[in-house]
Amino acid sequence: MSINPTKYYVKKYKLDIDNKFNRQEFIKEFRNDFNELLIVGNARGTIKGFNNAVHAIRAKWDGIHNKTVGGLPDKLWNYFYATEIITLKKELFPEYFRQLVDCLINCGIISTLQR
Repeated sequence: MSINPTKYYVKKYKLDIDNKFNRQEFIKEFRNDFNELLIVGNARGTIKGFNNAVHAIRAKWDGIHNKTVGGLPDKLWNYFYATEIITLKKELFPEYFRQLVDCLINCGIISTLQR
């Protein structure tokens, strides 16, 4: 498996013509690219490596967004981030996630009920 270049998405989904496309299929392929970044960068072992992969996939998103008529929907990135990145980060780095939640609770940003 290899990482698809930005132009692959633009061409396959005709994003330079219209921003109406199969979002489920797009997210599935984008998830595969993110997983490939994690493997290539050996990023499943450290939070720093994981965060580097997140920055790389966001840069790719921005590149696709800039070539898309009307841009990619922000809600689609939010969906991808919540369902893919946060879910995997919680799975791979549970201690980091617990510390983050504890910090948010201690700062009064979230309540223990939102945990």
